[in-house]
Amino acid sequence: MPTTLHTRSTHNAKSRGALDEGASTAELVLVLPAMLLAIAFAFQFMFWALASHAVLAAAAAGGDFARARESSLQVGATVARNELAAIAPGLVLDPIVITRETEAGDDVIIVGGAVASVFPGIHLRVGAVTVGPRNEFRGSG
Repeated sequence: MPTTLHTRSTHNAKSRGALDEGASTAELVLVLPAMLLAIAFAFQFMFWALASHAVLAAAAAGGDFARARESSLQVGATVARNELAAIAPGLVLDPIVITRETEAGDDVIIVGGAVASVFPGIHLRVGAVTVGPRNEFRGSG
């Protein structure tokens, strides 16, 4: 009698194993593409975040130089372009730097560009604006 019970439990285990056969393949087919897609989205987010930081740093550096005493907006634009090329080469595509002076005399530098894309058809853009008064020496008289 104990032999029969042992045989039945072994038989049940074998039949359950037959039902699970191929389950890991199906899980792999469903889970692996989802994981790869999640990783690709994470890379795209990192590209966007790094490009956003690079554009902000370039705008700040250009604004600082443009507003310095004895400087100009053209110097600020050149510094912003150079800073962006140094920080994020290949990450910010088609960079643009626009300079303006407001009616109140403030210097405005706008820096922007497209973000390198992991997915075809997704076109993200980043931009930053810095506005501030020109630094001048004013006498006490």
